[in-house]
Amino acid sequence: MSSRLDRVKDWNAFAIECKYQLDVMATKSGVSERTLRRYIHQKLGSSPKVWVDQARVKGITEEISQGNLVKTAAADFYFKQRSHLSKFFKRVTGKAPTKYRQSC
Repeated sequence: MSSRLDRVKDWNAFAIECKYQLDVMATKSGVSERTLRRYIHQKLGSSPKVWVDQARVKGITEEISQGNLVKTAAADFYFKQRSHLSKFFKRVTGKAPTKYRQSC
């Protein structure tokens, strides 16, 4: 595909840097959003939405597992409110973040 996108070595760090926004990722890497979506689908093996959601959940679960508050995780992962993180987390994982922390 695009050699510009091949330069990204750590996609998770790049996603964090771009606040998990595909349009920002595309702009920073110098390609169109469509090109970025095709690249993610081809190289990372899932749709861009699923990949971004999974990367975000991975970071959230790590933070919650370390004992941080859900409110803190919400701010760190660019949710405007704690309730937004809770709904997102439950949609992706099937568990509420507080229930996840209890099971750790």
